[in-house]
Amino acid sequence: MNIDTNGFEIGDQVRDTISGFEGRVTGMTQWNTGCARAIVQAKVTKEGTIPDGVSLDVLNLEMVEPG
Repeated sequence: MNIDTNGFEIGDQVRDTISGFEGRVTGMTQWNTGCARAIVQAKVTKEGTIPDGVSLDVLNLEMVEPG
């Protein structure tokens, strides 16, 4: 099964157009309904904490910088 990633690849820097959340794509998933989602990881915080990855719909993402 191929996932329709809407042109995004692992390593791309993306922004969610609804929430403004920004980070790097670290994974892709596809649900039984056909919905493709990207796992997006934000940068490490100033305190050194690694934030959890967030699952976002690929249709709501925009490219910030190709990976």
